[in-house]
Amino acid sequence: MHVPDLQAEPGEFPVGMEIARRWGHRTSLAVPLLRDGVALGALLIRRVEVRPFTDKQIELLKTFADQAVIAVENARLFKELEARNTDLTESLEQQTATGEILRVISRSPTDVQPIFDAIARNASWLCGGEYAIVTRFDGECLHLAAQHNPRPGTADETAGFFPQIPRRGTSIPARAFLDAAVIHVPDVEAEELDPSAREAYRRIQLRACLSVPMVHEGRPIGVISVSRGTPSPFSPRQITLLQTFADQAVIAVENVRLFNELQEKNRALTTAHSQVTEALEQQTATAEILRVISRSQTDVQPVFDTIVRSAARLCDGLFSTLFQFDGELLHIIAAHNTTPEALEALHRAYPARPTRQLAAGRAILERAVVHIPDVEVEPESQQRAIARTVGWRSALIVPMLREGAPIGVVTVGRVEAGPFSDSEIELLKTFADQAVIAVENVRLFKELQARTGELTQSVEQLTALGEVSRAVSSTLNVETVLDTIVSRASQLAGGAGCSIYEYGEGAEQFELRATHNYDTEFVEALRAVPLRKGEGLMGRAAEMREPIQIPDITQPGAYQAASGTPSSGSATGRSFRCPCSVRIRSSAACPSIERPRASSLRRSWTS
Repeated sequence: MHVPDLQAEPGEFPVGMEIARRWGHRTSLAVPLLRDGVALGALLIRRVEVRPFTDKQIELLKTFADQAVIAVENARLFKELEARNTDLTESLEQQTATGEILRVISRSPTDVQPIFDAIARNASWLCGGEYAIVTRFDGECLHLAAQHNPRPGTADETAGFFPQIPRRGTSIPARAFLDAAVIHVPDVEAEELDPSAREAYRRIQLRACLSVPMVHEGRPIGVISVSRGTPSPFSPRQITLLQTFADQAVIAVENVRLFNELQEKNRALTTAHSQVTEALEQQTATAEILRVISRSQTDVQPVFDTIVRSAARLCDGLFSTLFQFDGELLHIIAAHNTTPEALEALHRAYPARPTRQLAAGRAILERAVVHIPDVEVEPESQQRAIARTVGWRSALIVPMLREGAPIGVVTVGRVEAGPFSDSEIELLKTFADQAVIAVENVRLFKELQARTGELTQSVEQLTALGEVSRAVSSTLNVETVLDTIVSRASQLAGGAGCSIYEYGEGAEQFELRATHNYDTEFVEALRAVPLRKGEGLMGRAAEMREPIQIPDITQPGAYQAASGTPSSGSATGRSFRCPCSVRIRSSAACPSIERPRASSLRRSWTS
C-alpha cells in the first residue's frame, strides 16, 4: 500500500491522516508479510516529506518482507523441532530408567530393597515429583520400604507415618491401596483427610500427590507415590510411567518370593535329613533338579525328565510319570522306566478329564496327595485295569499346586503292594513344588524377556529418531539429513540397502536423492532410468499414498519393474528379494528399503 501524502487522504485513511499530522510524516509505504497467502503482519516505512517511493524501493521492501516471513517461519519450525526433541529426550530417559530397573531386578534375585530404591529414585526424577516413597503391605499394615529426596528434616516425619493401617482418611497411598487404583490428587488441601494427616502433609510441605498401587493377581501388595510442594496435576505420561514402575516392582517381589521359597525348601531339606544317607541322596536329587532349573530358563521339559527319573530312584519305584493339567485335560508330559506297552496304555487313557476313577484325576480334583498302598483293593475298576496293564500294585500321586490351583501331578508306582513312607511322600511333594517353580520360572523369564525385548527395540528406535532430529537441527544441508535418514532406516529395518526419491512436478518423474549401501554401478543404473508415477515400487507408493512392500520380489507376478529399471539387483549382481517403499506425506518423495531375504517388514517400521 503506497500513499504519496497520507496527510492529504481524509477520505480513504481518516485515522491514518490524523496520526500522520500528529507525528509529522507524509509519504507512507506498507508491504504485507504473507505465508501461503495468509497475512502474518506488515512492514511499514514513512517519510516526513512528500516524496513517493520508487518502484525499485518498493520491490526492495517486498524482498525485506519475504525475508521477514522466512525468519518467522524458521523460528516456528525451530520451536516445533525443539518440542519434538524434548519429547524424544523424555521418552529416552524413561526407557533408560525402566532398563535400569530391569537390570537391578536381574542382579537382585534375593533382595527387593535395591529395586525399591531404584524405583523411588527414578520415579522422583522422571514423574515430576520432588519426593517419592515405596510402601509394602504385610497383611495388616503399610510399611515404608523406600523414600527418595525428602526435604531436610522430613525423612523422620515421613517414617513416623508408618506402619499404618490403611484407611481412606489416613493418607493418599492408603486410599490407592484400598481402591487398588491410581489416585491422582493435584491439590492435597482439596481432599478429605483426617485432620492429623492433613497437618502432617502441611508440615512436610506436600501439596500434589500421585499414588499407584502395586497389584499382583488382582490383590494390592504395596503403593508407589510421588509428591510435589506446589499444587499441580501430573501428566498422563507421568501416570503411565509410574504404573510401569509399579508393574516392575510386582515382578521383583514375585521373583524374590519364588527364589526365597525355593531356598527355604532347600534349607528345610538340608536340616531335616542331613544325618542320614537317604537325606543325602534326596538332597543330591533336588540339587540336580535345581541345576536343571537354572539351566532351563525357557524350557521345563529337562526339569520334568529329571524329576521323574529322581522320583523313581529315590522312592524305590518301578516307574514315574508326570502329567500337566491345562484346566480341562490331563496330559502325560514325562515318563521314566515305562515299557513300550505301558506307555501305549497310558497314551490310550490320556489326555483325559480329571475324574475320581483315575488316581491322577482324583489328586487334581481333591488338590491333595493320593496314596494307594494296594490298587487291587481299590473300588475304581478303571484304575485297576490301567494298573494291571502298566504293571504296578502301589502308587503315590502328588498334585502340583500353584497358589492352590492344580497344574499337574507327579506319580510313582511300585510292583509290590505296600505304603510309601512319610519321608518319601514329603520328597515327592518337594519334587512337585520344584516342578511348579520350574513352570513359574519359565513363565516369568519369558515375560521379562519379552518386556526387555520391547524396551530394547523402543530404545533403538528412539535413538535413531534422536540422531535424525539432531541432524535436522544441526545442519541446513538437506543431503546430510537424507543420508542420516536412509542409514538409520536401513539399520532399524534390517535392510540391505535404502534410498530416497524426490518427485519433480516439472519433469513428472522421480529423482534419486540419497542412498545407503548401494555400490556406484547400481546407483548409476538407477539414475539412468527415470521413474514416473505408477511405475515401479516408488511410483506405486506415491500414486497409492500408502506403504508398499513385496515379501519376495523373485516370486512370479510379485513385482513388475518399469522398463529398463534394475529388478532384484540383476544389473549389478546384487540380490534384493524384499523391497518396501513408503510415501513421505509432506512432499512427493519416497524412501525405499530392500532386504536380501524374503520376509515382511514390521508395521512399526513402515509407520
